Amino acid sequence: MTHRVVGLIGNPNVGKTALFNALTRSNAQVGNWPGVTVARSVGAFKAHAVDVSVVDLPGCYACCSYTEEGALDEEEVMRFVLNETVDVFVNVVDGRYLQRHLYLTCQLLEMGLPVVVALNMSDLLDAKQVTIDHRALSAALGCPVVRISAKYDRGIRRLKQVIADHDLMIPPVPPVPDVLSIGHKSLVQAMRQCDSAHSEARLHWLARRWLEGDTLTASVFDQSCRSKLQVIADQVTSQLSESADFLLADQRYSRIQTFMQTVNLKHQKDLNPWSVKLDAVLLHRFFGLPIFFALMYGVFFLAVQGGGLVQAVVAQIADAVCVVLPTQLVLLFFPKAHAAAVLVHGAGVGISTMVTLLPVVMLTTLCLVLLEESGYMTRAAFLVDRLMNVLKLPGRAFIAMILGFGCNVPAISATRTLASAKDRIMTVMMVPFMSCTARLTVYTALASLFFPKIGALVIFGLYVLGFLIGLLTAWVLRLAWGSAQSVPMVMEFPAYQLPFFSGVLEQVKRRSAQFAARATRVIVCVSVALSVLSLGAGQAVLVSIGQGISWLLAPIGMTAAQWPAAIALLTGLLAKEVVVGTLNTLYAQGNLSALPEMIHSVQAALILAGHTIGSALRHGGLVDDGGLNILARHDLKLHMQSSASALAYLSFILLYLPCVSTIAAVQKELSWQWAWWGLLWSTALAYGIAVLVYQVGTLAHHPMMSLVAVSVTTVALVWITWVLIRWVRRIEPGEQV
Repeated sequence: MTHRVVGLIGNPNVGKTALFNALTRSNAQVGNWPGVTVARSVGAFKAHAVDVSVVDLPGCYACCSYTEEGALDEEEVMRFVLNETVDVFVNVVDGRYLQRHLYLTCQLLEMGLPVVVALNMSDLLDAKQVTIDHRALSAALGCPVVRISAKYDRGIRRLKQVIADHDLMIPPVPPVPDVLSIGHKSLVQAMRQCDSAHSEARLHWLARRWLEGDTLTASVFDQSCRSKLQVIADQVTSQLSESADFLLADQRYSRIQTFMQTVNLKHQKDLNPWSVKLDAVLLHRFFGLPIFFALMYGVFFLAVQGGGLVQAVVAQIADAVCVVLPTQLVLLFFPKAHAAAVLVHGAGVGISTMVTLLPVVMLTTLCLVLLEESGYMTRAAFLVDRLMNVLKLPGRAFIAMILGFGCNVPAISATRTLASAKDRIMTVMMVPFMSCTARLTVYTALASLFFPKIGALVIFGLYVLGFLIGLLTAWVLRLAWGSAQSVPMVMEFPAYQLPFFSGVLEQVKRRSAQFAARATRVIVCVSVALSVLSLGAGQAVLVSIGQGISWLLAPIGMTAAQWPAAIALLTGLLAKEVVVGTLNTLYAQGNLSALPEMIHSVQAALILAGHTIGSALRHGGLVDDGGLNILARHDLKLHMQSSASALAYLSFILLYLPCVSTIAAVQKELSWQWAWWGLLWSTALAYGIAVLVYQVGTLAHHPMMSLVAVSVTTVALVWITWVLIRWVRRIEPGEQV
């Protein structure tokens, strides 16, 4: 069977990943903002006896002249173009912005490889009665042009046929500008002598890339040839009136003007009549940020209130099915197997906890996906850029921070879209302070218990606190580096669009399934392990460890009686959602009487479970437990000294060591030295800010002691910051990328 390799390439937000999913029937993440794809994805399909491998590349506006300050996603594209064998490039373009997107098309045609242009968003063009003569455009470009709508799966079959076609013609080498002809040809001749394996078109393209300043081009040739080629390139560029990249860009834009004369396309303003009106409101100089914060508060309000209504029912049903019924059956068939019942009970508590957390996760994910798909989140980055510019921070980093609201790990990977190495480091260090979905489940559980009337406001405040601490982190790094400047944010706004219902549901399902798989695996394992330790002498060990941690956290109001909450901080290092599972398990298993009395028949056990489920469905749940079972709610509220202590505990959970997956992601993107720096910084901030929150909150009860504690904590935080700044200055430049 014939095999063909296809590279999907195009500008950000043109629908490349949606097309990848349509071609390969995959389930890769899609989104309406830059940076969704930060590494290549690979899939496959078969068409006309041809086995096709499809590679989805990160979005790029052009085959940029890569330098050391280039973004890592752009480097990923350039390395693929230079080093991989590709049979066909499918260049995905948005038909609404055809003139702008054809620049990348021109560069691809210069490579000398077959190119197929996938003219996407045809559904939106048809809705606006906009006609593009794709056949005339195909004749002008010298390559096939296929109209598609990846969103609605239109034109996909035709595109597969074109990709599998064996008669694709290699486009001719485009003319070289007169001003480059002599020097360009001499560089091509020198390259031919160094490596004759490349085609004529490939050599012409490599020569252009070299003259444009692409440092990766040199990797194609042996070390012995690079010096010789660089001398020739320097001679050529020194004789030019303008830089080579400017002259080549001017030539491409001239060609694009010629191409546009062959198509009938309305002006962009005609295609998006509401964009200007919406942007005038949502991007308003004074009202834009308040609108953004109001929308985010609305997300958390819906998560707490709407998710809480469902949780009340789900909690009782899950407890009956996953905890009570399995434990009853074990006790019924194995009356003396008390240890086995404890283990089954622990596993059931873990599963029940995960199921109870899902409504909040799903509702929050739904709201965030709707904002992302509508095109608003990219504009939010522009709004926040004004604020971040005051601190000389990269506005584009906010996109990664927004992704961190879902999960910190992919958000850290998304920093590859930043062009400056130092901007990437700052953003990676900021992301762990963004409250991920796992933290949200903890906030919801505790806020519903200690702040039942203002729970949404408390959660919103924690998100804002995390954002401010992220800014503080970036400012500290900027202070350590001195006068380093961020690369200005230049970003194309995606068009506003109504979210595609099935696509939104697919993303919610995928993200929720990922959370459920991870949470179930970790929470159940921790619950079973804690159940084992709760038997015999193991419980004394747990209590000792928990009370030791409680003693260290006494300045935030934690007492020895709250040892399960202290243990939850320890297990939360695996994954933050484990905090809720640990509280449920320890408060249930800590007292063996928590096991239900033995039922003497299977029928009675089923009747009891059915009665519990029926009661939950009839009455909508007895309480909004936020994910905590009744034992955990009762004991935790009994032992927590005050609301100030609860708020300090939540602040500590927000800021202290991220989960192991996030630590590994930081190490992968940067280095172990930066991972350790982040761990020390987050731990110091978590402890210090939690102490400040508790001491200020209880100032009226013991003013003198609180003032001393606040003063000592402030001095300690300043000293630790100074130490970490000195550490940053000692990190070798090679460890900053």
